[in-house]
Amino acid sequence: MVLFMAMKDRGAVGATILIMWALFGAGCSDREAAQSATGQRVIAWAPSVAETVFALEREARLVGVSDYCHSYPPAATIPSCGGWADPNFETLVALRPDLILIQGRHEKVARFAQERDIAVLSVEMNTLATIRSGIRSIGGALDADEAADRLCATIQSQLDAVRVTVPESERLDVFITVSRRPGSLAHILSVGGDSFLSELVVLAGGRNILDDLRGYPQVSKEALVARAPDVILEFQPDAPASEEALEGSLDDWSALASLPAVQTQRIHLLRRDCALIPGPRLPLVARDIRQALWPDRAATPDL
Repeated sequence: MVLFMAMKDRGAVGATILIMWALFGAGCSDREAAQSATGQRVIAWAPSVAETVFALEREARLVGVSDYCHSYPPAATIPSCGGWADPNFETLVALRPDLILIQGRHEKVARFAQERDIAVLSVEMNTLATIRSGIRSIGGALDADEAADRLCATIQSQLDAVRVTVPESERLDVFITVSRRPGSLAHILSVGGDSFLSELVVLAGGRNILDDLRGYPQVSKEALVARAPDVILEFQPDAPASEEALEGSLDDWSALASLPAVQTQRIHLLRRDCALIPGPRLPLVARDIRQALWPDRAATPDL
């Protein structure tokens, strides 16, 4: 029997945060309230929004970021205001923000901001369309409408440069995993067709084997055998870049020797630090996916 099990173990930090934002991203109730606010002292509560602020060249307004924003070096010197589960409200008060940028919903932070008359802009950034919308919303809140339009145009141009056009019959069946129990094939977490990662796979000439699902399903071994992927993409931004890491991953997957991807050893570790961040560096992730799927095609474009 093919089983898609409920999510129990969220694995690595990157995957955990990505899933939190995705689960709480829909129906952002605070978005409209912040549309007219112009932030001069801004806190970015997610890597995606922090990177967007930098890409819009409004980083001088950033007075704080979340604990998860420091993988991108420019944010490393900005004060941290805690994590998703444990926001540091004492630091938030001390930083005197007039605008907090959130990806998705965060009831604790929203309640804190409302009590202190701080504007909150909550953006959903989980698909290519909502990423563009989120960039424009952030641009509007930071007096950067034109910069936001230029950034969206640049991202689209770079994605178009990476795009691989193949007949539907030649698309590769791809399994995406964003987390699993280290050293095993337990608690394998994937993405459905409504994720930007799935869209990037399609753009790069592949087909997400779980594109009929939504959200971030935990997938059984039986499901993988039934759907028989040609390629496995493991998003592991925290994994060491070493041959040993790749060999260990291949050894783990050898337990499913019937999978075409295992038989041909088409298992790729995508370690780029922004691999799970739905922000301005998306084209770099798309390029990595293209290179994994079609290594023998024309040279991957510079971005």
